[in-house]
Amino acid sequence: MAEDPPLDRTLDLAAFYSLYRGTLAAEDAEGVDPEGLTPQVLRATGGRFFAEVGFDAMSIRNLLGYADRDRLEDVNE
Repeated sequence: MAEDPPLDRTLDLAAFYSLYRGTLAAEDAEGVDPEGLTPQVLRATGGRFFAEVGFDAMSIRNLLGYADRDRLEDVNE
């Protein structure tokens, strides 16, 4: 089986700003508790969205920056 390509770390800063903007929006949104929003929860929500619209598991894993399945965590634990 071929190894996953190395991660492009330049996307990490863009992902951080995206999460930050999402947190700011949550602070202004009615009925949303911004204290409950963590990067892990937002990332899981994004992953769930991509799964629902039909992305395959490998694409979602790479999109979220997980090159290694062993690094995945269950945010519900």
